[in-house]
Amino acid sequence: MNDFERAVTFFCILIICITIWNPATYKKNTSGRVSTNVGKLNLVQLIALLQVLPNFPLAYQKWNPHDTPLEPTLNARLIEVGYLSQNYGLSAAELVRNLQRVEALKYQTQSQWDEFSTPAKSTSRLLTFLPVITHLFALSIGIKATDWLVTTSFGIALLGFASLLIFASFRIQARDPFKMPRDSAFTSRQAMGLVFITCCIWQPSIPGIVFALLVSLLVGEIWETFQKQSHKEKLRERKFQNTWGMGIVIAALDTGMSWNSVLELIELGLEELDRVEIQEIRRRIEQGVTPEEAFLKSELWSEIGTSLTFAQNEGARITPVLRALRDKVIDDYQSAREIRIRKQSQLLTVAVSALQLPAFIAVGLVPIVAEPIMAMISQFSSTVLIS
Repeated sequence: MNDFERAVTFFCILIICITIWNPATYKKNTSGRVSTNVGKLNLVQLIALLQVLPNFPLAYQKWNPHDTPLEPTLNARLIEVGYLSQNYGLSAAELVRNLQRVEALKYQTQSQWDEFSTPAKSTSRLLTFLPVITHLFALSIGIKATDWLVTTSFGIALLGFASLLIFASFRIQARDPFKMPRDSAFTSRQAMGLVFITCCIWQPSIPGIVFALLVSLLVGEIWETFQKQSHKEKLRERKFQNTWGMGIVIAALDTGMSWNSVLELIELGLEELDRVEIQEIRRRIEQGVTPEEAFLKSELWSEIGTSLTFAQNEGARITPVLRALRDKVIDDYQSAREIRIRKQSQLLTVAVSALQLPAFIAVGLVPIVAEPIMAMISQFSSTVLIS
């Protein structure tokens, strides 16, 4: 096997290993996208069937005659629709219409992310395969950089360094862009105290204490800003998730249910944290507080209280006002998602370039430059020794 064949074989094995190693290769969100797409398209048909067929099971059987598997969350919601419509008389069409809007938004945001993240992924692919091209070009002009890369200790170190950078880039690409940030382990005051003590230990003097005070105040302000932003994003996410509960409220109020019965139904489809707030609202209503005031005291459901107050003051029907509120929550969430997608795609491009460009330089350029230099040094040393 000559040098050219050895170089081609080496880089083919390298690319195969990188492709297998890349988490984005096997962590691609195919199940969510495909099933959401199916749900988005077919839920419109299910709503139409519910307008002409007498009950939900019959409409569902006609809509999905072969029991095609759906995304788990969507399937669970449809089961809940059947339960609520059969046992409590809620409008299945109203509930599915709300579900269709949410599923359509999920599919739309995933499509937007695929579109905006394309430049970063294209840059990653280019920088991954570019070393192969540079080494083949070097071989064509007589520079055997591949041997230097795999036989010298410095070359192997460069290869390992580049592999770590490429792996880190692939890990960043595989991250979920819609994942909410975790709660910080420290409060802003704890962060301020930690920074103040560290600075005082580092510089135990009057100027050092003044410097520590200023730095701790700055860190505390930044920390609190990030915490507020994180809380705002999580609250928006929870409100969006609870549009399903808002749809149950609308469908239940259309049947003439009391607020206690409505709140009991909402609890069925909520997470534990949100269920506690609904139980607190029920307790307030049982104590004689009006529904408007009971909802206004809840951070998560306060907008329902505002809408109920508006409907009462204006003499409007409650359900159209709540439908408008539900649409507003979904629209606000959609706008925030679009902004987040744009920011995340820009950060992804910067991160991929910052990681894989040094990897390309280390593997694709340094060996090509180092090989002639090492050959010249070796030849010069031999000449000196002979003379």
